[in-house]
Formats: sequence, C-alpha cells, structure tokens
Amino acid sequence: MRPTVRAAAAAGLALFAVGAGLAVAGPAQAANAKVSVVHGIPGTPVDVYVNGTRTLQNFQPKQVAGPLDLPPGQYDIALTAPGQPVGSAI
Repeated sequence: MRPTVRAAAAAGLALFAVGAGLAVAGPAQAANAKVSVVHGIPGTPVDVYVNGTRTLQNFQPKQVAGPLDLPPGQYDIALTAPGQPVGSAI
C-alpha cells in the first residue's frame, strides 16, 4: 500500500472497547471485553489481524464488526490488503 494509505489506515480503523480494559487487566478484571471494529478508510478494504491471526477478512469501508469478545490483555493489531499475509502489514 502507498504511504498515504498507511497513514490513513492508522487513523481510519477504530477499535472501541466496552467493559473490561484491554490493556489494564488485573486479577479483579477477568471478564471479557466487548470490542467493535469500525472501518473508516475510504475505498480501502483490509484484512484485520489480531495477534497474527486473521480476524476480519476483506473488511469493507463503513462496516462495523462486533461486538467481539476478547479476554483482558494486550493485542497486536495489523492491517493488510485483502488476501495478503500478516508480514505485509501496513
């Protein structure tokens, strides 16, 4: 992807968590978080990887996915062009 698309990808794909914090989980916060993903990159479908596993395939602009149940923890989120491996993440 072009550098301008990379910058837009970083700003355009938003993750919203409701419930337990994803990065500040402690023993008292064992419940899963509810996460919705909103695609805001105009004209750019993407695959979304979470911790190296493709979670959303061919995710289209203006779509909303979720809520997804994720256990408390830290997550590595990567975006690629549809069908590309996580190693080509932008």
